Amino acid sequence: MAEPIYAKYLTRDVVKENKFGGEGIGLTAVPADIIPPAARLSLGITAVKKPYMFHEPTHKHMFSEFFVFFGSNPLDMQEFNAEAVFSFGAEHEKHSISSPTIVVAPPGTYHCPLNYARVDKPFYCVEAFLTSKYSGNGPGRRLQ
Repeated sequence: MAEPIYAKYLTRDVVKENKFGGEGIGLTAVPADIIPPAARLSLGITAVKKPYMFHEPTHKHMFSEFFVFFGSNPLDMQEFNAEAVFSFGAEHEKHSISSPTIVVAPPGTYHCPLNYARVDKPFYCVEAFLTSKYSGNGPGRRLQ
């Protein structure tokens, strides 16, 4: 039996562990040849189930990045029994996140690490990058 015509548009087995100790899904799993060349978005979602430090060291990109934090209860996304600490700048200015929150890292803005400090109940973090492909620190440079 021939493979269905549109089967190439489904990417399966997409939940992966990340190198920081979490688990998530990202558009990087989709084969590059089916992503339109003019695409300007890359997306990842992490199910945060335990405390860990995410994405150290401080870095920047030449594209905008959005972090969307929300609870994992589909009947009440406001339920957020956790604390994440997001750092900005060379100073590592810390901001506590203990409720559904959107964080914006504009182009050229140093950000991270992101400390998933307390996780009493799992929650989600969706990362959206306004670039066709997230590649490490992107065109930005690590903070020296």
